[in-house]
Amino acid sequence: MTMLRRQFARLLDPGWPWLLAGVLLLVAAGVIPSEQRLIREQQGVRELEAERDRLRQISATYARFLSSIDRGEETVVRRLAAAQLGILPEGHQPLVILSGVTDPPTRWIERAALQPDALDGPPAAPSGTTSLLIGLLSGTGQLWIFGASLVLIFVGLLLGPSTASEDSGDSAAS
Repeated sequence: MTMLRRQFARLLDPGWPWLLAGVLLLVAAGVIPSEQRLIREQQGVRELEAERDRLRQISATYARFLSSIDRGEETVVRRLAAAQLGILPEGHQPLVILSGVTDPPTRWIERAALQPDALDGPPAAPSGTTSLLIGLLSGTGQLWIFGASLVLIFVGLLLGPSTASEDSGDSAAS
């Protein structure tokens, strides 16, 4: 019966909760900041992808503009001549002088490439709930959490089963 009691006492070692708390805090201090960095990096990737898509759109619009000049499309050539050289075809009088007519072709192209949905940018990442632990792990708090977890592990290792005193008491009782 005493053998069973000793084995049960070892399972109820008072150091186990301290040890487990320290290990869990140590794992949390290592994993949570990495997850936060991953979320920030994923947001950065989404922003870069949106910028890449916008630049591809502008590049395609430039290509269409150049191909229309190469094909000699009359409206594009007239607009370009009016904007760059101030030349209108004979017999044409401008009804209203628009400020956009004198803009360089690059402004026309970029205005044509940017559509309202492209101006919105990438969708924002859903912000998760911030817990006390996440707040502590940001900045210099991570170092304190690492230190606290090591202290908890040390205390857990020190609080071992007192089998030496029980063994001496059992042998004296026999």
